[in-house]
Amino acid sequence: MAHLEGIDCVILDLHLPGMSGFDVQDALASRGAQIPVVVLTGNDTPANRSRSLANGARAYLCKPVDDKVLLDALRPLTSALH
Repeated sequence: MAHLEGIDCVILDLHLPGMSGFDVQDALASRGAQIPVVVLTGNDTPANRSRSLANGARAYLCKPVDDKVLLDALRPLTSALH
């Protein structure tokens, strides 16, 4: 996470080795990063959904994620870049 320049979007799993997706969201926020985040999880709970969205996730998707659903979630985020 040392270098964020040029990153247009983060697709983030909540369960990562070494740190959670929530930790990544917190680190992005503490750096003032305005990078859109799409959260993916295989552990959908109301608490995880609520926390992800409260931490600024633009979308919260449950695994397995259909390709079209993921692309539809990314489309508004990437269309603003062009």
